[in-house]
Amino acid sequence: MKNIIFTGLFLSLVFLSYAQANIDSLQRLLDENLLSVERIDILNNLAWQLKRRNQDLSKHYAEEALELSEDSHYLQGIGEATKALGFLQAYYGDSEECLSFCKRAIQSFREVGNKKQIGSIFLLLGNLLKNKSKYIESIEKYYEGIRITDSCACVDLQASIYMSIADVKIIQKDTTSARDNYRKSIRILEPSTYLDRLGVGYYKYATYLSAIGLPDSAFYYLKKSEAIYKELDLKERLSNVYGAIGNIYLQKGQQNQAISSFEESLELIDTTNNKFALATAYYQFGYSLFRGGNLHQSEYYLRKCI
Repeated sequence: MKNIIFTGLFLSLVFLSYAQANIDSLQRLLDENLLSVERIDILNNLAWQLKRRNQDLSKHYAEEALELSEDSHYLQGIGEATKALGFLQAYYGDSEECLSFCKRAIQSFREVGNKKQIGSIFLLLGNLLKNKSKYIESIEKYYEGIRITDSCACVDLQASIYMSIADVKIIQKDTTSARDNYRKSIRILEPSTYLDRLGVGYYKYATYLSAIGLPDSAFYYLKKSEAIYKELDLKERLSNVYGAIGNIYLQKGQQNQAISSFEESLELIDTTNNKFALATAYYQFGYSLFRGGNLHQSEYYLRKCI
């Protein structure tokens, strides 16, 4: 369980530097002379991407997008802005306002026939309920999202929902259901072109397998994730995979292989600006050296992660 929580946190954090480059690019576009709809779409994009990083700025962008959308009767814009504001209200702890915004977003998306966005709101609501430890209610929202998106080509969204269901089942210690839902997400993604998301699916399933004591099966799926990230040249995610492979080698008592994997992870992440991921890589490499009996080098890398 601890392995799942730690690697899940690390996986989400190593993605941050990719998002920052996109945010910077979008913010520069706002200085240009844009059509109303173009500006609304950029504002909504920024509001959504900033929702976890800078809630005040996210709220500012979403409110401007909502005002412009209402003035121009742009329903898609209204839906995206109210969806972002719903998330932010949940973050601020106002559940009633969150539901009010989400209902308005669903209404707008229904009018334009955007089932994928409606499904994404149920995923959002499910995640929010999960974070409040309301696991039964969260599962209900996830399945509503799946039901809504069954009739549209929403492969990536449905896979994400199944992964979220699996995450809840792990918390509920229902390992069989967790396994089945991870497998569903992978089966959906494997015939698709969503390689990036498939890599995440392989990685999360491998993390689960490692945590329940199946290191060989976990290693198999990590290698599949590694192949995807090599093809896409996603260095930070590849670094994360090597870190997970190193943990498996530690589980199996193969110290030299663990050290080698953690060293690969560190070399990849050292070329980026992701300080948290770099600190984690230092820790993993230092710990593996400690386990291998190299106390002097171990202390050096463990101190670098502080």
